[in-house]
Amino acid sequence: MPRRPQPAACRLLAASVLVLLLGACSSRPTLLEPLTSTPGPRLSASDFRQPDAPAAVGPFVQTPGVPVSVPPPITDPVGVSPTAPSNSAAAAQSGNRTPAGPNDPAPGTVVVDPNPPNLTGSAPAPVGRPMLIDVKVGDINGRPVFANEFLAPMEARLRALSLELPRAAWTREARESIQGALITTLQSELLAAEALESIPPAAREVGLTRVLNATRQRTLARAGGSITEAQRRLLEERNQTLEQFLREQQEAQLVGLSRENLIRGIQVSGRDIENYYLRNSDTFNPPPSARFRRIDAVAAQAQTVANITEALARGTPFEEVAASNLNAPNRRANAGLVVVPFAGEYAQGEFFNNAELNDAARRLRPGEWAGPITYFNGQLVTWLRLERVTDDSRTLYEAQIQISDTLRQQELVQRAEELIARLRERASFTSETEMIDRLLAIATQRYYPPEQAEPNPGAGVPGPR
Repeated sequence: MPRRPQPAACRLLAASVLVLLLGACSSRPTLLEPLTSTPGPRLSASDFRQPDAPAAVGPFVQTPGVPVSVPPPITDPVGVSPTAPSNSAAAAQSGNRTPAGPNDPAPGTVVVDPNPPNLTGSAPAPVGRPMLIDVKVGDINGRPVFANEFLAPMEARLRALSLELPRAAWTREARESIQGALITTLQSELLAAEALESIPPAAREVGLTRVLNATRQRTLARAGGSITEAQRRLLEERNQTLEQFLREQQEAQLVGLSRENLIRGIQVSGRDIENYYLRNSDTFNPPPSARFRRIDAVAAQAQTVANITEALARGTPFEEVAASNLNAPNRRANAGLVVVPFAGEYAQGEFFNNAELNDAARRLRPGEWAGPITYFNGQLVTWLRLERVTDDSRTLYEAQIQISDTLRQQELVQRAEELIARLRERASFTSETEMIDRLLAIATQRYYPPEQAEPNPGAGVPGPR
């Protein structure tokens, strides 16, 4: 029996809710004409008979209007040898008729054996390993969840991972994939049902049918109008039948309607935007920063100092020299890049813990360089280049659109979580844990069966990603 989940388990991840609420598509009336529930006429022998022609029934002939007499019971049944049919068949194939023996029945006679059938003997050998065709793992609001349909989108990935991961790691990965997909399916079903209830009954069937037909026509048009080609493409690209695809589109369309219903009542005032801007002032007004390239050398290494000076004098790009072996080892790895945040005006900025370097840096304009700059009692020499000064601060006017979108999104997530929690309280569905365990067991049997050996990382099989 489906079991109602506990309220404590009703909170869902905001990211999952947002993914659900961004869907769209069409309606569920069946693609093909539904089978009628009233049994139709059945085929009989009369469907294959000419009018007024007699119908042969065994060795007796039935003439229209004349009753058929019942043959007398056979008190001395004649046993039929198991090999008799094959002998008769061989004789027929050779073109010779086997002469009737003294105990053989007359041609055309029906032989009846009143004894029970002989069921002894060995069972036929199996032709392969038993396979689970399909199974229902649970229900969501009365709709069954079947293993085949649920696992189909992740089948290729799980099979590939079974060739890469040890069994324990594969099981963790498979459980996470199944759990995420089941949460999405559950939320989609609940939101679609809620949206369906919001549509007036008089317009519900007409609207959904119209959307379904439009989606179906678009799908067929992309396949050149051929339903066979549309089915083939969907199976190849999405591993879905056309019916499954249209049902998925209907649910996405209804989820989109739920999203519109949630957004409709969200209002963000100017006061809300201003308060958010003030609370996040550091985000919208970060300190400016100066981006330098720096080349360091020891003053006593006269040849190195001369080589740096010569390279810059002949026009070698500053960044190239900073990345070369001429620069100090701790500077050359990132081509001498130094990004320094500062407060106030650039001309009064404090960039380095050295007066000589600060004085030289303050006089630079973007694209200029200075050096050699001698400091630390004449022991060190530095060249500095200012690439740019960055100021990413934004006014309230510049940030208001982004803030409004952020506040609307936050309100949408909160409303969606509250709505889904209410829907879960009154919905009927099988325990999520039970469905996950059943689906994982089926996935393991199909994609990582017990007889499959685990990959050997030393044999060239890729390890976990």
